[in-house]
Amino acid sequence: MNNVKRYTRNILNLVDMAAIIFSFFAAYLLRFTIVDKIYDKVPLSPVLGDYMIFLLLSFLSYFIVNEFYIFRNDDLVKQSSFKIFTESIKTGLFTASLVLLALNFLKSNVLYSRLFEVIYIGLLILIMFIFRSAAKGVLVDYFQKTEAAEKIVVVASKSNVNDVLNKCVKEYDWRNKVVGIVFENDEFIGDEVKDLPYPVLGTTEDLEHSLDNSIYDSILLALTQDRTEKKKWIKYFQNIGKVVHVYVREYDYYDSYRSLDSVGDMAVVSYRAFSPMPKRQLIIKRFTDILLSLLLLPFFVVLYVIVKIIYAFAGEKDVIIPRVRVGKNNIRYYQYRFRVYRADAEQRIKEGKNPYSGIGWLLRKTHFDGAPMLLNILGGDMSFVGPKAPNLTKYIRMNAQERNALSIKPGIMGYWSLKSDLDVINEDDQKYMANWSPIRDMGIWALMVLRYFSGQSLRIDGDTHVEEEIAFCNSILEEEKGVSYDASLYTKRPNFLYVAIKRIFDIVASLALLLVAFIPMLLIALLITVDDGGNPIYKHRRVGKNGKYVDIYKFRSMVQNAGDIKKLLTPEQLEQYQKEFKVDNDPRITRIGSFIRKTSIDELPQILNILTGDLSVVGPRPLLEEELKENYDDIEIAKFLSVTPGLTGYWQAYARNNAIYETGQRQKMEMYYIDHQGILMDIKILFKTVLTVLKRSGAK
Repeated sequence: MNNVKRYTRNILNLVDMAAIIFSFFAAYLLRFTIVDKIYDKVPLSPVLGDYMIFLLLSFLSYFIVNEFYIFRNDDLVKQSSFKIFTESIKTGLFTASLVLLALNFLKSNVLYSRLFEVIYIGLLILIMFIFRSAAKGVLVDYFQKTEAAEKIVVVASKSNVNDVLNKCVKEYDWRNKVVGIVFENDEFIGDEVKDLPYPVLGTTEDLEHSLDNSIYDSILLALTQDRTEKKKWIKYFQNIGKVVHVYVREYDYYDSYRSLDSVGDMAVVSYRAFSPMPKRQLIIKRFTDILLSLLLLPFFVVLYVIVKIIYAFAGEKDVIIPRVRVGKNNIRYYQYRFRVYRADAEQRIKEGKNPYSGIGWLLRKTHFDGAPMLLNILGGDMSFVGPKAPNLTKYIRMNAQERNALSIKPGIMGYWSLKSDLDVINEDDQKYMANWSPIRDMGIWALMVLRYFSGQSLRIDGDTHVEEEIAFCNSILEEEKGVSYDASLYTKRPNFLYVAIKRIFDIVASLALLLVAFIPMLLIALLITVDDGGNPIYKHRRVGKNGKYVDIYKFRSMVQNAGDIKKLLTPEQLEQYQKEFKVDNDPRITRIGSFIRKTSIDELPQILNILTGDLSVVGPRPLLEEELKENYDDIEIAKFLSVTPGLTGYWQAYARNNAIYETGQRQKMEMYYIDHQGILMDIKILFKTVLTVLKRSGAK
């Protein structure tokens, strides 16, 4: 905001607050004296002090509306009378509405006369319009006639004087008043200066003497002379106590949003595609996103559990699809959605069959397939409202104007979800970025809700969305083939009753743990995100029962991009990792990560793996494919993969990191469990695990 807007804004604040005060006392007087006399009623005459809370709430409400809504690119002095009237209606209604909402929330609305409230709202709109209209006339017409306006002498050349005057003298810039012109050298002589709207005071040849008898506050230098000459006059006028303005020609190179700024010690002209959103608005928008995400997160968790269970019974997995998208400042990120297609969707489409999973069609129809994007909002990649995030293919084809929208975070909804004309969407996106307000976001939310319940919601996904999901489903089919091994080398299986009891226990225990641990898990996720800004949960591929691949969820305990171990580990640590797949004093572990690892809190998200059947509460720890093949022989692999891996196990409880592959201890302990597994063994392991975690024995 430039100085003119800032000054105008401050004056407008004072004018509107005066209108609030005047309207309040006028409404009080009308209601409790004049109206009562007209209807021959005994005046109620409530104590004025009892009504002062109403006035205080009016000021507070106006401040909120003032910060979030009122001010746009147009200044008060640029507005027509109709514009001033409509803005007065909006401001008055919004302010009064917030007051009434606050009174209702405080349960104090019964203390105030309804007729008083109606009179106050009507007077507020009318008086605000009158005061604003009067202020506009005073600012432009009256202010420049007073001594308060800054008196400027323009120093320019014959070639640019008219251009400088046109840019300098604006009807809405009520702070300045040109009082004379000085020409560069001796360019203007005689009749050539008659048509100029301001008196010519002289030339730069005798500038010191030309202004001796002139009354002025500042000098505007728009010289075509070299830098040395400009520095000479800047120094001269500063020495005599005058303000010097220097015309920066680079400011006019391109007609877009521009501002004077600094980079280091350099003064620069900054060109932007649109008016940047003020930092306070960015903070408010981010705070709103986080608050709404946290409020909706329990709904997402419940929905996720329901979808996961339905997919599990249907033999499907990977309910969430990560899709590469381009976000703010062209940064790539994974956008999450529920998978709606079956794993064999491509084949079913070719055969003319329904490709949707059991709940997929309903998720897509209700738009609930986008619920996982709450994770993107919490992670800072997206906002609730914003431009549409393109995929890489579409991003490459976007023109410059379309890429302007990527200057802010993309949204899960926006004008792109309300309209189909791309040109109109691009234009609206530009207006959204330049004129953001919570009210505008609420308007988009409201339109989306109306479209949803009226059955007119738009889905502009196109073929790209289908292709991405089918490609993901095809990768699932490939992964379901699992690890290649000879299962016939070990044929012994635990009895059916034990397996059934164990699965029932897994489901009951995971649901109970999820209810108890939800809030602590949420807090841990927030701490991890705040620590380095990354995604708090990551999944890593392990080998499950019967050799199938499973994705195990954990809280992230390492820095982002920890997979580049060659850069982060010393040669000695790298050698240890290649042998044990673990590292002592791992430099990749964060401060929070060290704590959650030692306490095993990092494994809490695996409750979801237990619920879906990928893990059991008790069993051998799931391994990497290379880890399995490197440390076990063929018979041991067949034996290991005959059971469901567990959250904890015999090795985990009784030795943890003290038993290693190199000595063969860990392999023996895992084989021992498989040979002796049973209900009693599992109970012993559970109790031992609790004691081990509390003592932190073997923790690293």
